Amino acid sequence: MTPAERLRSYRLAAGLTQVQAAERCDMTQGYWSHYETGRRHLTEAQILLIARRLGWQPEDIDPALARPRPRTRKAPQHKD
Repeated sequence: MTPAERLRSYRLAAGLTQVQAAERCDMTQGYWSHYETGRRHLTEAQILLIARRLGWQPEDIDPALARPRPRTRKAPQHKD
């Protein structure tokens, strides 16, 4: 699934129209439509803005944006 397809899928699952989603992201419905159809490429900055405004995770739209999980260090074990 492409980021454009994921964008549409998540919007529909949230019960939003293109107009509602676009308004929440301060863009026109036309821009939103072009993102969903792939006519306009979604940049990382645009994905981050959309995710923040709609309460989604950026990696929900583009899995390539998944953040690596921080490594946890084990506490050193002392030998008595």
